[in-house]
Amino acid sequence: YAWDLKSAEISAQPGFPPQRTTTRGFGSDVSCVSIGRITYVLFPTVREADAPRRLAQGAAVAIEARLGHPVHAAVSSAKTGAQSLPALRREADEVMEVLTTRDDSPAVASVADLQGALLLRRLGAQFRNNPQWRQPGVTALLEHDAVKGTDYGVSLSTYFAAMGDITAAAAALNVHPNTLRYRIRRAQSLFDLHLDDADDRLAVWLQLRLAGQD
Repeated sequence: YAWDLKSAEISAQPGFPPQRTTTRGFGSDVSCVSIGRITYVLFPTVREADAPRRLAQGAAVAIEARLGHPVHAAVSSAKTGAQSLPALRREADEVMEVLTTRDDSPAVASVADLQGALLLRRLGAQFRNNPQWRQPGVTALLEHDAVKGTDYGVSLSTYFAAMGDITAAAAALNVHPNTLRYRIRRAQSLFDLHLDDADDRLAVWLQLRLAGQD
């Protein structure tokens, strides 16, 4: 797993001479190496599936108390064989990237905890590398919001997040439900969005969510 020491990070890293230490309860030496502000820790043997997470949680509390600033730990999945180490490091680094860039992130998390966020992060990278995938209408909507100071993007995003519940979305935006209905109709008209189609609706929401990562 990996520790962020800006905040303090822990992950598994091949190709560097590790320090070795013995951790009670694992029955074998634990290898660790620090690269910049990240410390990577490798458990050769894990008897209980949740043991690395328990250790990470306990260490996060202790390190934060000692250093006086936030600590994050990313726990990778369990694999066997030295050939798995590069993939484990990439996995831990991806989790750490999410943990250290989101205000609502927990101190300790694994890939299983962040499946949705990791998928959006990977899709975001693909969208940045392939701008031709973007819907022109959503691009125009975001540009209109930026130039004109309108709220079409946040209005649609909030509406989608509320699963189409106009009342709940309007309350979250602190506007009247009729105001939100008008904004949705107006966005569809101005930017040629087809929100009555499930695929188009999903594509619009996805692009709006990914725009928030840039």
